[in-house]
Amino acid sequence: MRFIFRIKYNQRMRKQIAELIANRRKELGYTQKEFADAIFYTPQAISKYETGLSEMDVSSLVPTCHFLELDADSLLRGIAEKKNDFCDTKYFSPELFARNLLYAREGLLLTRAQVGAAVGLSDRSILNYEKGKGFPSLTDFAKMSDLYQMNPSVILFEELPKPAKGISRRVKLAIALLSTLVAVIGAVVPTAIHLSKQQVPFELGKSSSFSSSITTSESSISETSSVSDSSLTSSSSTIDSSL
Repeated sequence: MRFIFRIKYNQRMRKQIAELIANRRKELGYTQKEFADAIFYTPQAISKYETGLSEMDVSSLVPTCHFLELDADSLLRGIAEKKNDFCDTKYFSPELFARNLLYAREGLLLTRAQVGAAVGLSDRSILNYEKGKGFPSLTDFAKMSDLYQMNPSVILFEELPKPAKGISRRVKLAIALLSTLVAVIGAVVPTAIHLSKQQVPFELGKSSSFSSSITTSESSISETSSVSDSSLTSSSSTIDSSL
């Protein structure tokens, strides 16, 4: 079911980008040949791109945005806007792009297999992209940017810092759980000790009261016995007098 949803999502995104490219070209009054000459493709390839039969890769994104007067972030979202002029003032660098893909993934402690599963690619493809041996399609690059929580223009043009080699995500999770456990123990143990100290005098007092009760009961029994003995003696004397 998830695989079917991913296919439909990919098709919808590809169609959205294709329609934007076709509509924007027509709005600006350019032919497919003029567009093809500007980005060094054939008119036949442009026709396939605009109908969604195939996709251009990231290496053609910057000249395409420059020709259609769009920014990369808007084009990959299927929006006809221009919020920056990066594609007019900067060039696509394969080396920078590959390195930024690597650093973006490592910064989130993701494996290539995890990225591939999330965007519908093999981990081998992710490895090739990070080594500059190939380029993702516009749709795949848009999904990778969303996964890395970055605007496409950041990965395209900015110099991302190299992530520090840290511990794995599982180790971080174990440390977090251990810290939580220690905090809970630190909060519970003093409370338990405090309650136990308050309970001891109560128990001792309770025992003392119990002992007093026993002593009182014994005294009562003794008094009762004395009264009984006196009554018996009086009764005996009365009988003797009568006789």
